[in-house]
Amino acid sequence: NAGITEGIAWTDEEYIEWGVRLGKDEVLRQQVALKLKASRQTAPLWNGKQFTREMEKAYEQMWQKYIEGK
Repeated sequence: NAGITEGIAWTDEEYIEWGVRLGKDEVLRQQVALKLKASRQTAPLWNGKQFTREMEKAYEQMWQKYIEGK
C-alpha cells in the first residue's frame, strides 16, 4: 500500500532472505526509507481517515455481494 516492493516474500525462506538482506545492506535500507518518506505524500496508508473510509467501503461491498449470493 505504500508502493514498496522490497521485502515482499512469497515463502518463509524468501521472508528470511529479505530480513538478512535488509540487515546487511545499508544502501538498500536507505532506499526503502526514502521510498517510505516519499510515499507519505501519495499513499493512502499514511492518511488514516481516508484509508479507513476505503476499507469500510470495501467491507460494505463484500457484505452486499454476500447478501446477493455472489
